[in-house]
Amino acid sequence: MSKQYFVHLGDSVAGPFPPEKFLFAVRKSLVTKEHLISYDGKNSFPAANIWNELAPPGTVIEPAPPMEEQAAPRAPGMPLIKTLPPRAPPQEKPAGPWASIGWGIVLLVAGIGIFLWLNHAEQNGGVVRLPLWLMAIYAFLSKWGVLAILGGLGLFGIFHGVRELLAKTPTS
Repeated sequence: MSKQYFVHLGDSVAGPFPPEKFLFAVRKSLVTKEHLISYDGKNSFPAANIWNELAPPGTVIEPAPPMEEQAAPRAPGMPLIKTLPPRAPPQEKPAGPWASIGWGIVLLVAGIGIFLWLNHAEQNGGVVRLPLWLMAIYAFLSKWGVLAILGGLGLFGIFHGVRELLAKTPTS
């Protein structure tokens, strides 16, 4: 198992950090010689004690950011450490017009298919097993209600997608 690094910040301890992340923090001046570090999270020592191991001669170390860019104010004697800003949540792209058209076609075909299947089962006296939500529609509105709801949603999706496509088309 490789070495793990801990950074001691006053009464708290951050880490463990794998060597590659810790050395990245050293190169970015997020960890400096003044920081107290440890391998076990308990027995701390100044990073300066192993600075040649962390940043061998010739290692490019970026200058520390100005104090006003530091994440939080520090008490005298407390080591500097910059924290990264929180990540913004990933932005979801809205579904495009083709997604609306695609789902509309799926719903329309499903409505027609289920209608034909229910019609066949009614004419031949077959047993029909349906999901609860579909059974409720069938019980209250018959096979025509199933067709109307699923087909109507499908047609609405197709209409909405085509309308979006036409709105994007540049006019001459």
